[in-house]
Amino acid sequence: MQRVQSILQLIRLLFFPGVNVEDVPLKRNELWDLIKVGFAGVTLLSLGLAAFSIYTQQRGQERQYAWLRMKEAQDILKAWDDHTGPKKADIESYFRQRYGWRAMQPMPREDAIQIHDALAHATSDEDKTLWQLRNEIVALLNYFETISTAAQLRIADDAILKESLGTPMVNWREYLREFTDLMDADSKGPAWKPYYEVVDGWKAQEIKPVSLQTSRSNRPRHGLAPEDRR
Repeated sequence: MQRVQSILQLIRLLFFPGVNVEDVPLKRNELWDLIKVGFAGVTLLSLGLAAFSIYTQQRGQERQYAWLRMKEAQDILKAWDDHTGPKKADIESYFRQRYGWRAMQPMPREDAIQIHDALAHATSDEDKTLWQLRNEIVALLNYFETISTAAQLRIADDAILKESLGTPMVNWREYLREFTDLMDADSKGPAWKPYYEVVDGWKAQEIKPVSLQTSRSNRPRHGLAPEDRR
């Protein structure tokens, strides 16, 4: 009986704080019904606390994941110049000397064909330059693909990458389109698919590619035009 009274006192404290169980006469079945209600209430309370604990843990994990994605994006931004600066400089320098461009423009198809067809075992200085340029372009596209994959897989924060790198990555997609079209044909599919998909998505979000500057001639300043070379 003492154990029952202890249980009743617990139930009273939890669910009926204003009622003194000693003043309420209960039949045996009513007593057990009350005990069942009390245990059911305790069970529901325990389940609620467990659910709340799981919810708070999930929110904590989400915040931690978001922080890691932001950090990864910041690390990509810090490494951007080291990975892209020399390659972009070499490509821009080649076309600046060839056409007198002040700024990079979309690559003419004739040049894209020559760079695409460059051989590893070139003998002339000009062919060696084309082979080196081809390697620079492929390495740059590979790096763009790495960044794009990180964005697609949510390893890095897409919004940060888009805000900081969206314009240059979209522009270089246009600069190198003639070359990538040839490489896509070789691969029988998109050679740098993640890069294409990410910049296409960014363009749809109002990032506009650079326009072709038609006021300047694409005729080489030095040497033969691509169509005149044999």
